[in-house]
Amino acid sequence: MLSDTITRSPPVPPGDTLLRFFRSLDHLYVLIDTARDSRIISLLKSTACKAHTLFSDHRAETLTDYAPYLVEILPDEPFLEQVVTHWGDSWGIYATSDATVERLVEHFRSLLWAETLDGRMLFRFYDPRVLHGFLPAYNPEQASRFFGPVDAFYAEQSDPEWVARYSLTDQGVRYQTATRRQLAVASGST
Repeated sequence: MLSDTITRSPPVPPGDTLLRFFRSLDHLYVLIDTARDSRIISLLKSTACKAHTLFSDHRAETLTDYAPYLVEILPDEPFLEQVVTHWGDSWGIYATSDATVERLVEHFRSLLWAETLDGRMLFRFYDPRVLHGFLPAYNPEQASRFFGPVDAFYAEQSDPEWVARYSLTDQGVRYQTATRRQLAVASGST
């Protein structure tokens, strides 16, 4: 299971332990960044999973191949397997939630733009490298707004053998880590 303490273990042999772990989760979604790799948009077009762009204005049409998408993961649909094989490539983050997909799209759209001293900028929270930089520092109020209807976020670490899990507590963000091997054991996938 995920722990609050980081301990290193030997590398996991290639396999599908991460895929099995994600398939064991209920109400799984992927926030995926099509700007990261040109193959992602082809995957979105070929899957039975529903993909919802997070852009809602003219950008939805003009930047469709570079937009962030929320993808509802369907059981046994190959899309999840295809995305998990790119774990470590910063394609996106994973989320669990009991909320409707419409509520999740609305929530994530509300997070897309940040006001900075230089003006309004795209906030790439769906990039795991960005997520790790801000989410652990959020105070409880900021964390509550960011999580909204989401139960947990999962993201790759700089070492792709490690998985980060972020959840919301009364004190703010709970950050846990586990190796792929530990997740496999916890989900009964070994």
